[in-house]
Amino acid sequence: LMEVFGTQLSALVRLLPSVAMIMPNMNAQSCDNGQDAEINTSSVYFILQLFARVISSKSHPIMIFLDDLHWADGASLDVLQHILSDIKGASCVFMIGSFRSNEVNEDHPVITLMNCLETCNVRLSRLHLDGMDIEGVNHIISDALGTFRRICKPLSQLVLRKTKGNPLFVLECLRSLVDCGLLHYSVRERRW
Repeated sequence: LMEVFGTQLSALVRLLPSVAMIMPNMNAQSCDNGQDAEINTSSVYFILQLFARVISSKSHPIMIFLDDLHWADGASLDVLQHILSDIKGASCVFMIGSFRSNEVNEDHPVITLMNCLETCNVRLSRLHLDGMDIEGVNHIISDALGTFRRICKPLSQLVLRKTKGNPLFVLECLRSLVDCGLLHYSVRERRW
């Protein structure tokens, strides 16, 4: 890193402070140089692209997973766009991003990012996941309660209406029912 970054190493450490931990020869004073100076946007893009090039390879790619991208701000998505569309370097970055399609429209920054990546010939796959149907919800609930599917079908129908089949919400709904005392385990009958 010292060889590749040279004088830009302190800027890298300012952006990614944990990098200093893997640099035994780097003293605190070299990191503090220019601490008050602003790093312009172009420099941030360049430094992070260069960092991705240095630490990744085809045999050791970088994998990034970002959840809830619908909440990301435009500046953060711009940084991602520059890292992922770096055509000058040989970085190997694999990114998985998730967002709620019902919370974005065509002019949302996430959609803009995906369109820009496609324009830059970055390979992109889109996978839309719908909520589970009644059978999937019933399967989860019967497994969670340790009971037959036919017995918990009415509860599954209610939970499906409340959660629209989102697996996380299904489990949270069950926890809520238990916490509120609406669903409880009978020790005597050994069932929910």
